[in-house]
Order: sequence, then C-alpha cells, then structure tokens
Amino acid sequence: MNTISTKNTTRDPRLADSQTLLRNEALAAFQKLGFPTTKNEDWKYTNVMPMVKNGFEPVTAKPELKSELHLDTIDRLKANRLVFVDGWFNENFSEILDDKAHLVISPMSRQQENNALIGQYLGKQSNQRQDGFSTWNTAHFQDGAFISIPDNVVLEHPVLLYSISTGATQGKVIAPRNLVVAGKNSQSSVVVCYQNLTDAKTITDTVTELFVMENARLDYIKIQSRTNGYSHIGNVFVNQQANSRFNSWTITLGGDLIRNNLNVQLNGENCETNLYGLYVVSGKDHVDNHVTVDHAQPHCFSNQLYKGLLNGSSSGAFCGRILVRQDAQKTNAFQSNKNILLSDQATVNSKPQLEIFADDVKCTHGSTSGQTDEEAIFYLRSRGISEQHAKNILHHAFAWEVIEKISNPELREYLSYSLMIALNR
Repeated sequence: MNTISTKNTTRDPRLADSQTLLRNEALAAFQKLGFPTTKNEDWKYTNVMPMVKNGFEPVTAKPELKSELHLDTIDRLKANRLVFVDGWFNENFSEILDDKAHLVISPMSRQQENNALIGQYLGKQSNQRQDGFSTWNTAHFQDGAFISIPDNVVLEHPVLLYSISTGATQGKVIAPRNLVVAGKNSQSSVVVCYQNLTDAKTITDTVTELFVMENARLDYIKIQSRTNGYSHIGNVFVNQQANSRFNSWTITLGGDLIRNNLNVQLNGENCETNLYGLYVVSGKDHVDNHVTVDHAQPHCFSNQLYKGLLNGSSSGAFCGRILVRQDAQKTNAFQSNKNILLSDQATVNSKPQLEIFADDVKCTHGSTSGQTDEEAIFYLRSRGISEQHAKNILHHAFAWEVIEKISNPELREYLSYSLMIALNR
C-alpha cells in the first residue's frame, strides 16, 4: 500500500502560467455567458436562479475538519482511494494500492513532475466558452484528482474518488476538478462518489475531463447519494480515440437540484460508447440529465439507456442528443429513456434528439413514461406478496437493467442496497 506524500511541492512556473491563463480566459468568458436561464433551450426544465441568486462564491480557504469523517463506504471494495473534503484533498482517508511504473493517482495540487502532462490536457475538452457552470469551475476550481494510466497497463483495482461535503462551507460553492488520461491499450475504472454528510445547504459545481486513448477501455461510474439540501451541477467531458471503449453509469439517488451533463466525442474509428443512467427521486427533488454523443468519425457504436423512478412531487428531465457528422458513415447509435411515475404529482420531461448529416447510418431513439403495471402488481399480490413489497420488486427489477451492467460485484451489491433504501424513502 502506498500513501500519498504530504510534502509540499513547488509547482512548475510554466504550469502556473498556463493555469493562470486558462483561469483568466474562463473568467472573461463567464462574464459574457453568465449562468443559464430557462430561456436557454438546454436548460428549459431546470431553473438555477434560486440557487445562484444569493451569489455563487467559491470556497477559498480550507475548512477545519472538526470531527471524524463517517463515509458511506462500499463494503469489501478494494480500491485506490482519494478523498476530498469540502473540495480539498484529505491525506488521512486516502490510500493507493496499485504500484506501477509511471502510474499517477494523485490530487492535482500535489503534482510537480507531471505538470507538463496536466497542462497538455487540462481544459482541452470542456466547453470553456459555451457553458456557464463549466466555465465558472475552470475559473475557480480548488483541487481535484489527476489520474494517468500508462500505456498497456491493466489497473488491478478501481480508482475511488470521494467528494465529501461536511456542511462547513454553507453559502459557498465547492468546485472540484478531475482529469483522467487512460493511455493506449490500458484498462481501468474510476468511481466517483458525491456525499453530503449533513442537511446543510450545499452546492457543488464539478468538471471532469476523460481522455480515452487508442484501444483503451475506461469504465466511469458516478454515484450521487441522497441528501436534503444538496445541489449538484456536474459536467463530464469525454474524448475517445480509435478503437477505444468507454462505459459510463450516472446514478442519482436524490438531491434538491441535480444536473448531470455528459458530453462524449468519438474522435477515432471503431469506438464503442455505452452510457447508462438511473435516477430515483422523491419529495421535491429535481434531476436533469443532459447527454450529448458526437459521432465525428465513421464505424462507431453508441448506446444510451437512462431510467427514472420519480415519487412525491419530484420532477425530472432527460435530453439525449446524438450528433452524426457528415464523415461519420456506418454509425450505429441507439438511445432510450424510460420513466415510472410513482405518484400523481411527479412529473418528467423527456426529449430525445437525432441530428444526422451522414446517409449510411443506423440510429434509433425512444422515450416512454408511465405508471407501475397494475396487472403485474396484482399477479404478485395473488402469490401472497404485500402491495408495497410487490411494487418494490417491480421497481427494483426496472432499475436493475442499469445496475447489472456494472462488472464489479461489490459495486453492484452496494448500489442494489442503496436502491432499496431510496425506493422505501
């Protein structure tokens, strides 16, 4: 087991200069963009004004950790672990299991020898001048994870990133920034868990950039736990090179306002992309998943499957966009969004989109929303199962189609248990 050095390192002036330039450009862009409103088509169903009206100020000082952390850990999962508390790296709860030449799993703030590599990728995939929240993050981020998987390396253990909110930053915005570079022919998985330990009003504005090189495979799993008072704006930007495979799961189990943006660009031939999403919300929660898959090269495959269970007065939105460029012939792209409304007050808006500029493609999309099948409930009740238990069985089976595709058994078990708690809330 390797621990992460606590020694303070002096950052390469070239990286400091490049980051300063990046931040200044982002700040100037944000001053023109501002935050999106519901007049923006991409934000039609999500009103962020109540969240930003009282100021959107970043955390600028490391809050004092006054008590021991109690993480919602994943039982029996052996992982390389980085823990960030209120946006700042915490050495005491982090550990690295894998030890391979040139492997980097580290907080970005503690890099020196890899400054040039960070500068090569940081900010190159995110929408610096198009999206207000990702631009704001670029201007203000404090710290985050830097993961570099060398060429031809199969990572034995997943990388587990914890982003913990303690409530000490109430009134401020936590802005983590993650950068992952999966080298040629590598195989790895990254799990990001967002947890709020209190019911204090907490806002996170996150950006993650993922670069999947030729013939590489990367699994990316994002888990956002249920907590009152928690708002989350998450932007994930993915760049895939030829013959790469990228699998993503976005699991949302509640929150006051949750917006998940996932943007994938297929920049090489024979790429495969599988995007799965599950959202289980109740009360007055709101969750909005916005997915864009950009087919820029021919002979690529993408699949989107997003499922939602909405109870109480909760609301949801899904916008899935598939863009097939003119040169992206022989594209296969599929998209499906399915929702179950568990109460008469719950609402969902679904907008699948296809933009096709090539003529030799196979693309489909679909969306369904409805209530639980009464005949299925009756069938289970006729076998002596209570009504609530019957509903739980059906709803769990509905969601399991997303969870079962995760290859790690410990993660599947953890999410199955978390799902049952969410369904009984």
